[in-house]
Amino acid sequence: MTISQSLERYRKAFEGLTPDTLDDLTDLVAENIVFSDPFNHVTGRDQFRRIFAHMFATCDNPRFVVTDAAIGEKAAYLRWQMTGQFKGKRGKAFSLTGMSEVHFDANG
Repeated sequence: MTISQSLERYRKAFEGLTPDTLDDLTDLVAENIVFSDPFNHVTGRDQFRRIFAHMFATCDNPRFVVTDAAIGEKAAYLRWQMTGQFKGKRGKAFSLTGMSEVHFDANG
């Protein structure tokens, strides 16, 4: 499988992420994944899954849309827009722009 094909599989799982499809994304990452964002820095597939499970527990209808992608020599990059609403009586809608740097192992 090429990096391009692996990136497309990851992108589809990321954009289609729901509580019911969380394992689809988790199954694509390496057991020893390192995930880092402004709020978390975790290692391992279980910790990676917990971050997204927490997102679904605290947000209504979170959604990611990839707006651009690039493949470099050592990594691929996904620029995305995340939308949703915080849960609760006064839950506010949000829209965030972010970028993910994705590395692939020999298994894609």
